Amino acid sequence: MDNPARNVQTTQNLEEVPAVLITGAAGCLGSFLVEKIDRLSCRIFGFDNFTAGTKKNLADCLTSPDFNFCEKNLNDSDLPDYIEQKTGRVSYIFHLAKAAGTLSLLEIARKSQAKFLLLSDSSLASKEDEALVTKYYQNYNLNSRIVRIRDVYGPRISRNNNDNSLPNLLINAFNNRVLNIYGNGLFLYYPVYVADAIEGIMAAMFGTDTAGHIFNLYNPEEITALSLVKKLQPHLPHELEIIFANKGNLPVGKKSSVRLDETFGWKPQKNLEEGLYETVRWLSLEPVAVKQAQKILPENEKETEKIVPVSAVVETSGSFWQRIAKFFPKISRSGAHTVLFRTKFQFRAILLVLTAFLLVFWPIFSLMLNSFWAVNNLKSGQSLIVSGSLEQAAKKIKNSRNNWQAARSDLEKSGWMFNLAGKQDGYNNWDNFFNLAQKASDGLGHLIMAGNSYQKAAKVVLGDGGGVLARDLAEGLSQLKISDDDFSRLAAEFNTNSAVIPAPDWLKNLTGIKRLQDKLNVYLPKFLTYVRYLSQARLLAESSPAILGLNGKQTYLLLFANNMELRPAGGFIGSYGLLTFENGKMDLKVQDVYSADGRLSGHVEPPVPIRKYLNQPHWYLRDSNWSPDFRESASRAEWFLEKEVGQKVDGTILFDLSAAQNLLQVLGPVYLDDYKVKVDSSNLFALASKYSEKNFFPGSSQKRDFLGALAGTLLVNLKQNFNQKGPGLMLAFFTSLEDKHLSLYFHDQILENSLNQYGLGGAVGQDPCLGLADCYGDYLMVVDANLGVNKVNYYVRENLNQKIVIDNNGQVRENLTLTYQNNSPDQNWPGGTYTDFVRILLPAGSLFGNLQIDGVDAGYKLGPLSLNGKIAPGTTEIDQSTESGKIAYGLLISVLPQTTKTVSISYNLGPSLTDGPRTIYRLLVQKQLGSIDNSYQLEADFPDAYQVRTNLKNADVKKNSLIYSQSLNKDSLLEWELIKINRGASDHNGS
Repeated sequence: MDNPARNVQTTQNLEEVPAVLITGAAGCLGSFLVEKIDRLSCRIFGFDNFTAGTKKNLADCLTSPDFNFCEKNLNDSDLPDYIEQKTGRVSYIFHLAKAAGTLSLLEIARKSQAKFLLLSDSSLASKEDEALVTKYYQNYNLNSRIVRIRDVYGPRISRNNNDNSLPNLLINAFNNRVLNIYGNGLFLYYPVYVADAIEGIMAAMFGTDTAGHIFNLYNPEEITALSLVKKLQPHLPHELEIIFANKGNLPVGKKSSVRLDETFGWKPQKNLEEGLYETVRWLSLEPVAVKQAQKILPENEKETEKIVPVSAVVETSGSFWQRIAKFFPKISRSGAHTVLFRTKFQFRAILLVLTAFLLVFWPIFSLMLNSFWAVNNLKSGQSLIVSGSLEQAAKKIKNSRNNWQAARSDLEKSGWMFNLAGKQDGYNNWDNFFNLAQKASDGLGHLIMAGNSYQKAAKVVLGDGGGVLARDLAEGLSQLKISDDDFSRLAAEFNTNSAVIPAPDWLKNLTGIKRLQDKLNVYLPKFLTYVRYLSQARLLAESSPAILGLNGKQTYLLLFANNMELRPAGGFIGSYGLLTFENGKMDLKVQDVYSADGRLSGHVEPPVPIRKYLNQPHWYLRDSNWSPDFRESASRAEWFLEKEVGQKVDGTILFDLSAAQNLLQVLGPVYLDDYKVKVDSSNLFALASKYSEKNFFPGSSQKRDFLGALAGTLLVNLKQNFNQKGPGLMLAFFTSLEDKHLSLYFHDQILENSLNQYGLGGAVGQDPCLGLADCYGDYLMVVDANLGVNKVNYYVRENLNQKIVIDNNGQVRENLTLTYQNNSPDQNWPGGTYTDFVRILLPAGSLFGNLQIDGVDAGYKLGPLSLNGKIAPGTTEIDQSTESGKIAYGLLISVLPQTTKTVSISYNLGPSLTDGPRTIYRLLVQKQLGSIDNSYQLEADFPDAYQVRTNLKNADVKKNSLIYSQSLNKDSLLEWELIKINRGASDHNGS
């Protein structure tokens, strides 16, 4: 029933708030989608006539002031007028209802220029709807997409008309002790948990470049009906018996070649066992009305029914046993028993053969079995560590170590087979691998013990537990050092030896050998990628007593930077906090930066670009992070803080929105009582913009209040969940630190120097060849500063293409092309034009060559940027300056919404390559603080006199060239070796 009170919003103009229309809103998917979008500050209009859904599913949404429910049949002729009257202009349409109102909704979307999504299944009616959507996309350029979905399960599932559907199977299994399974039980399902399905639907609607596409929301992991029932059985309140009904093996729907996970990186996150548990738990709480009786089979189908306990069912197609039967032609059935052998001699002969077989092949079988359990125990242990279940993790890791040890013993017993097959290298590789895996388990065991100690320490710091902080920190550090040493040796040994484990040819055909081999080869290298965090953790752990104020009170300046308005060192500083530690106890106070800036007496001259392009005559704390070197920006921020509010600090921490998202991905949503909203990783930016930026004016308390409430709530959440989520939070911390969304600066010079030695201090890098002989050093850092007073970096994507050319004389010439794509929909806030003062940091001594904008040579004036200097029309002013020992070239560019701009500069590096037989070329490419995963491509050309070698993964290396690409999500040191060939001919040509 409609709620008239919600049809009109009086607090703001309707045109300013997007309207989202969701059909099938009371169904399983529809109700969860309503809850998800209700966090995004939109007007939501849910349509349903309760054919399949229920109003109970919307119980949590009906009280939301942004949700309007309409009980309406979508096939009614007055639907367009009804929707226009209720909603006004629609921005998004999610059509989840089956075979109803599609044409009317497409017309509404066309007239409103709304984005349209159709949820489709394999039915004939859905195919007709897909054809309609495709027609509107082709004929009217409608911004539409189609999502095909199947086998969704989870809370709020309901029966449907497909007897063999996954929801029907789960509901029948819960309601009945006897379960019908049609065919032979090998029907395949591709289960997708409802929350995962919602994430995929959201990605298809709100992702870029999705218009006109058809996406399949399928789980790539298939499972048969029998296997699924076995996984379901432990969660049911009764033992199941199954009936095989004579409907044959029902066909499985054909998959499209277009996959949503290939486009967005979507994949199901929910573990099947957990999802089944949640489904059964929901069914157990539902009223009797939901528990419909199981369908009665027709009489002609009951003649061949066989009731079998689910625990006794063996899943097989029969072909394997048919092959086995060929070896035992005397096997026959007689009454209720089986006659296997006609004579005792035959029995003894077979027994002798089986015994010999076991003696020969049992060690190999045992090796594979132990390896399988070792890998699974190791993976389970790692998952338990992330979830905070350290005691259970310790047991799994101990089991894994014992499995590896047993597998190595089995290998030793099988050594004669490898010798017989002439595969001694294969034996050595396997033996080396089991040795490495055993060491990995040892290192992980010490890491778990360190985690236990740090969990106790964290509870003291958070004020949620007793304990001796100094002792816990010391014990944790001791175990962390052992673990770091173990893993460092392991990584060195692993890189020295082959990572590929070849199996003897005669083993490759054994069932499962190839799968296990692939598992072993992939898993350990992946596991070792986390080892780099140990050295970082050890560095901070060694200084933790001083950082946490055990030697005296420590106060740190905490800068909240919005990297959607990117600045050279992170983002625009909208708020700041004072983080204090005294004897390990933590205290945090958050303040509005404008309230501090308003207390600055006197004039501070800002950098020329801020004065000239931001039109800001004075310099304040909010703009203090102008240097890309965080050490310098942090020192400047501390200077402003002391001048404005008289507060001295012992260091500075910069924390941006991306770091907050990493934190919320682990903690999950937090609820802010003052604002009556849930904040999670997907809506953080929207809510921060809504409550902190929109309608903001200097002196208001919006920023302080919202961020203060968020910080306080996060602290409470940390206290409540650290035991379970501590390891995940630490991983999020180090990920943010390495990806430059979290930056640290300490007055303690030993700690500060160590941070920068590991590349964690946000400093502009030094010469990458420092201390190395026969090395040529190169450097690149692109620094963007959004001076447009908007949050348009949320929409901007940046691509860096660097071309390096080395001529016959060893002179290095380079060309850098920057491509900016502004996907902002229009000029409305928070998007709009991207006004960017970009600086390109290069090695000292680099000489500027040429400038092109959008592929056309541009006139330019090179020199220090002036405030009042006049330049000729059409001329670009290029600021030449120095920054942290590098030469910097800066210019202002503007990128309009829905456009792309390219900027190319050419330059020569000062020194030439030495004329030696061998040169190591090292290029340090640094990521700007706060930037979001720009893409980077490198092309390098060399003269015929050189041969190139490199260890860069996925690099395309040819005789005289190297091509490489990556996502620039962290600093990268790229290295290749140039070897001089045909030296005599080269010298002759050069003379």
